[in-house]
Amino acid sequence: MIRLFLVLFSVGFLGFHSYGQQQGLSKLVWKVNRVNLGTILQEQGIQSVAFDYTLSQGGAFAIVGILTDCGCTTTEFSKDSIALGQSGKVLVDFDPSSAAGFFSKLVLVKGNKGQVQDSLFIEGIAIPYPSNLERNY
Repeated sequence: MIRLFLVLFSVGFLGFHSYGQQQGLSKLVWKVNRVNLGTILQEQGIQSVAFDYTLSQGGAFAIVGILTDCGCTTTEFSKDSIALGQSGKVLVDFDPSSAAGFFSKLVLVKGNKGQVQDSLFIEGIAIPYPSNLERNY
């Protein structure tokens, strides 16, 4: 009797566990999640990068916020929700005047469903404008 109870309990528990895993979690597929801007001169000004994504599973999805790791990086994105199979874009602008040398900036994308938190990166080398042109050239 106890064996039968344990078998039924195990089957029931595992059945609920697999049911929970089958629920459609929203998932974004990014075309790329890391962009290397190469060498940027400060006088080239703000550099823009577009990160394209597609919703591959789950219900309607919307980006509710984007966090960056410094003020030198700004973002722009649509607050409209997208359906399964639709695409969207996150635009990231980087100001090279705020960094000198190698940089790697994190952009964290948060979705309306708590499980979506994707990391995007822009990196490169920023060359500052020389303070004394005669001495440097």
